[in-house]
Amino acid sequence: MACRVARIFRRNVEGVAQRRLRLAMTQGIECLRGNTWLINTSLATHSLIHAGITGPWREADVPTPTYYAPPPWGPLDAEFTATLLPACKAMCNTRELRQHALMAMAQVVERDSRVYFTDGSVDPDSGRTGAAFVTGGTEMSWRTSDNCSTLQTELVAIQHALEHALHHREATVVIHTDSWTGLQALQQPHPKDNVRLITTILGSLKSLGAQGRRVRLNWIPSHVGVRGNEAVDVAAKRTASGPSVTMHVPPSLQQLKAQARRAAAHRAHKTHRELETRKRQVAWYAAATDYHPLDATQQQPRADGALLQCVRLGYCTREELQEDFEGQECDHCEKHTRRPLVHYLLSCPATAPLRPGPAPAAQPAGGGRLSGREGRAALMVRHTPRDVMLRVLRASPPPR
Repeated sequence: MACRVARIFRRNVEGVAQRRLRLAMTQGIECLRGNTWLINTSLATHSLIHAGITGPWREADVPTPTYYAPPPWGPLDAEFTATLLPACKAMCNTRELRQHALMAMAQVVERDSRVYFTDGSVDPDSGRTGAAFVTGGTEMSWRTSDNCSTLQTELVAIQHALEHALHHREATVVIHTDSWTGLQALQQPHPKDNVRLITTILGSLKSLGAQGRRVRLNWIPSHVGVRGNEAVDVAAKRTASGPSVTMHVPPSLQQLKAQARRAAAHRAHKTHRELETRKRQVAWYAAATDYHPLDATQQQPRADGALLQCVRLGYCTREELQEDFEGQECDHCEKHTRRPLVHYLLSCPATAPLRPGPAPAAQPAGGGRLSGREGRAALMVRHTPRDVMLRVLRASPPPR
């Protein structure tokens, strides 16, 4: 929901969803007459506004007014080239990379050419960013907004290099950049993200073409000793360390979605903490997981994920949901119990591998909402290695 809100407000064409959501936020949810989608989306938006992430004041990321996408059959307004390497960059030494970079640079430079080197810099610790270009004896740099992406700073550098070239008369403009993703983004006439920034660059390329000038954008490997590339790298890092922003770059849709996810996760965590002392199942989840999600990097069958979540969330059985529930028999040992999941984890012979040593003393957990045995069972789920837990759950599934 948080990502959907960010995407709605960043659309380049105002649609029905955006208009209705803006109206709903001014009216209040009490006027929405049971429209579940609008109510939930409005609440999510207010939560993100409170976190300073997004809101109706966020401008849509629209193409620059002077840009018109070319027809699909039309030629590109620039030539995109790349340094051909004998193998992947990681397998080449610096000498090989520099040699191939210099050869590629020599092939794209003509007699009447203006050559630019562009680069962007992002400090991961402070979040400060900068962009720069060098051409001949000229060096220009901009301190861009904090927390810009590397792609954005690289695009800003290319944008300013092209704008600088518009005021000169060389027949060919050559831009050397070490941003492969930047060149890929500029080959999309209908960008989905960083729309204004990319269309501004594409508009400059079209303007240079209208002057009868040739533009070549060439990728070269970074940090291989190419003089211009090293000089612009130093310039970009130097300007990124400056205190004052000289060029505002709005956050991209991907950045807004990432911020929205973090804000939504923080809000959910805060809500869970507030419910720990009131809801038994929330208290179980807190004790069993310490709010750590399953590791998404570990590929697993969906059935395994369902088994793990069953014990992590402290699922009740269907019988437990009945008002007249007085206990049920264990599917594995046929013992009658009033707490099927607790019995399954702490007492059932089928799950003995989960209890290799003597049972620890019962200990309360979950802010007092869990009994001693429930707290011990939840902590067992937290501390049992994942592979051990899965082996037991597959062989003897938990009660349902």
